[in-house]
Amino acid sequence: AGSGAAGEAARPASAATGSRPASGGFLISWRDGQPPSRVHPRNVWKMTADEDIMAATTGLFVEVSKGADCDSNRVVSLLQQGADLVATNGEGSAFLLAAVSSGASAAVIELLLENGAYPDVAGRDGVTPLQQVEAVLAGESDPAVSERLHKIAELLRKHGATLPEETVLGERLAKMRETFGLKVVSSLLTLQSPLSLPVEVLEVLHLLFRELPLDVLKKALEPQAFRALTALFQHFVGGTDNLSIAMVGFRIMRAVFSQPDPALRYLVLSHGALRWAERLASIKDVAQCGLYKQTHHEKVTPDELSREALALKNDLLRGMAEEADGLLPGQLGEAAAGGSEQWRANTHLVQVVETLRTTRGLGMPESLETAKEALLVFRELLKRTEKGSLSDERITAFEMEQSNVPGELLHFLQSSLEAPLPSGLRDPFRQPSMNPVRWDAFREAFSEQTKQSRKGIGRLMKALHAVLETGEAFPVWRHRKERGLKALTEPIHLKLRHVVIGGEGSDLGMPLLPPALRSQISVMVEPLVQVGLLSRYLLRVTPTADARYLAFCRRLIGAKVRERSSGESATILDFEVLNSSLPLPVHTVQRDTNGETQRVLLAVCDYLLISPLAAHEATLEFRVAMDRLCVVGGCEAYPSLLRDFRCRLNGESLTPVGADGEAAPEPSEGAKQVLEAATSLFHTASPSAKDEVMKMVGEEIIRISPADSAGAVAEGAEPAAESGVDPSMRAHTVMIAVSDEIPFDLFWPMVRDDIMGAVRELFPRGATAQMEQDVQQGVTQNGMGPIAQKLTLEEAETLAARVGHVVQTAVTVDPQAVKDIQKERAKTVQNESIPVAARVQFSPKTGENWAPGVVVGHGQQGAGSGKDKFDVIDDHGVLHEQLPRARVRVPVVKRAAAEPGGMGGGGMPMAVLSQADLVRIREHLRRRQEEWAERHAGGGHGG
Repeated sequence: AGSGAAGEAARPASAATGSRPASGGFLISWRDGQPPSRVHPRNVWKMTADEDIMAATTGLFVEVSKGADCDSNRVVSLLQQGADLVATNGEGSAFLLAAVSSGASAAVIELLLENGAYPDVAGRDGVTPLQQVEAVLAGESDPAVSERLHKIAELLRKHGATLPEETVLGERLAKMRETFGLKVVSSLLTLQSPLSLPVEVLEVLHLLFRELPLDVLKKALEPQAFRALTALFQHFVGGTDNLSIAMVGFRIMRAVFSQPDPALRYLVLSHGALRWAERLASIKDVAQCGLYKQTHHEKVTPDELSREALALKNDLLRGMAEEADGLLPGQLGEAAAGGSEQWRANTHLVQVVETLRTTRGLGMPESLETAKEALLVFRELLKRTEKGSLSDERITAFEMEQSNVPGELLHFLQSSLEAPLPSGLRDPFRQPSMNPVRWDAFREAFSEQTKQSRKGIGRLMKALHAVLETGEAFPVWRHRKERGLKALTEPIHLKLRHVVIGGEGSDLGMPLLPPALRSQISVMVEPLVQVGLLSRYLLRVTPTADARYLAFCRRLIGAKVRERSSGESATILDFEVLNSSLPLPVHTVQRDTNGETQRVLLAVCDYLLISPLAAHEATLEFRVAMDRLCVVGGCEAYPSLLRDFRCRLNGESLTPVGADGEAAPEPSEGAKQVLEAATSLFHTASPSAKDEVMKMVGEEIIRISPADSAGAVAEGAEPAAESGVDPSMRAHTVMIAVSDEIPFDLFWPMVRDDIMGAVRELFPRGATAQMEQDVQQGVTQNGMGPIAQKLTLEEAETLAARVGHVVQTAVTVDPQAVKDIQKERAKTVQNESIPVAARVQFSPKTGENWAPGVVVGHGQQGAGSGKDKFDVIDDHGVLHEQLPRARVRVPVVKRAAAEPGGMGGGGMPMAVLSQADLVRIREHLRRRQEEWAERHAGGGHGG
């Protein structure tokens, strides 16, 4: 027995009583502070796992050592708890040896063998369980014992146990190698996520893949291990987190490709190993290939990695040349680099791609059914990729990229319909972005409709992410390795600068911005935002003075349009240019389904014109001229420009001052051009047309005059209370009503305990000493008294319902509390202003969900709304006017917490402690605290 301290031990009774084993033992230093003592070797175990597994391991050894009294149910329970059958005690004895030596039943021996106990395990003396059984059988005379031993011998031989004299040494080593390979390859691949396997484990896998026979390796790659291997290959080609793992990845792929099996060779090629090797063999900057180099921790240099990549490339080209007769390696490498036809070895993938291509431009029902079958075949391929084995046909991200499956799916969904539109009208300029009929076919295979389609859409998303990870060699953020492909998903700050071509006013057809926004527009966008989505945003923040487009907008009045996506039709009732910070062209539409009227920016809507435009009116040019004045001159100068326009038409002198008595601003060059052109046109018009134009200008001046004369709210004035109080405002009061016929002194004692108890339970802060006085004072004045104040609407209704069974209640709004809250919010608004053209979230109505939109102004200019009201256009083009600040907010952009593992979602999620983990941690801390207390109680001495 050794004299030093051993590892963890299960203390036997002799140690607890202080007695010493007769034949010596291990000297144990106990963690609980007891004096050191010796323990028999059979009761000493080295810690190979956590305490729960070691407890099950020692318990199983004690149980099987009972011999005939061993409880097989107890053995099953301990095995389910994770007992380690490979563990040995201080004597070098394993479970199978202990069970045979103690005389355990054949059922217990079978349980151990079925759960993975090695049949030829030997003790320190070299005796195996079968040798021990045969030795006892030779001298055993009891028939019952002999029968039990014969059964045990048969079980051992059935599981591969042999006597040394029965086998040749080479055959025994081959059998051991097979058993070892079958167990270790699967165990290492499934040890943890393939994306986070340490380099040491990968090195062992490389040796196993290189040395194991082909039949053993294919047996070891059972479905779970095979899926782990494919995930590991995808991790290699998609970008690893350091050079060492990439180096071992090259070696593993070389070892697998060296096996003389077409399925294993195709497995390597189908993951794009050749392109990956060529990239790293030719590009010196590994960061450009999706690798992160840890300068201070890397043991592999880029040159070493490049040589290993070149070796894999040569092996792949050599092997492909052997299979392709008559094709030179250089020609083969040139073809393989492009991957033009390599994916055609996958017959099911070829079927899917060819079907999608042939049915792209067809609108017949039979072609649609064929496409549906192809989509279902594709979904089955994705399923086999996730759950299949080596013999199943599957699909990799590299094959999807080379066969252009994502592009074929997109073309299939965007193919236009051959059948006419329901209204019989065709739009030759704008085609639908997506085909609704084909979308329905796609949803049958990939959507949230059924269980199978739900799983299918999830697998498709994973596959598309893998295509992006494999095909794009994005540079890695050099100083923060956890970024990886996350840089493609986090919003970025985009600055758009206004460019004036040829000077101000030279081309009024170009989009115009107010002077305050001409320096730049800032917006948060996704890194891979589509230009179309950016254009939709710009349409909501960029006014236009194009005369042809404004005339088209005017002629839309009275016409009918149909929305492409929903098929809903609407009638255009009116048109105007917003007299706001952003003078945008807005139509008033009435929907035919429900008669709802909305103001809409049609420029961002996907619609069809389903009725003729209105006739060209004589005054159309003048209406367009006024619209252009509002856009070019700006909403603030628009009233004075209109008066200037009227003076020009009447032949009067220009008004030097505005209606408010202040000097009128000098018109811009663009506004002067519009005024001069409109004046010249007016002088050539007929008398009736002139009268109509003068009337039209006067009506427009009257329309904007309230906004021009109302003025701003006086500084320091209190904001008016909103017509509808926000339910989240703490301005609600719960009142109780008391009849005048009942004296308060008689009524209050009967309900006091119930009311006070409810208030204290629900809102402790509302139960004040003054409550009874306030209730009595209110009842005396008007028959109602407050029992709780400054609550939200939900809190007030809850309390009112709670005490409603003892007294009549009512929920009221405190106007003074509303004003105080609005004052505080007004101060917040001053500190947190939202600029025009900002992307925001808003609530269309109080209490509704929040929707995205763009701020286009603060109400009609000069109407007194101030900066605490907002005009917002949502993503559907609908204008929401005069929204209070409480219903508009700037979305907070939070960067996701760093995930370990880096590349493209390959990192493992953060570990979550289970209840058992917490119990063990608490127990460990308790023991440490007791040790500390005992050491200090004994003067610093003790175990």
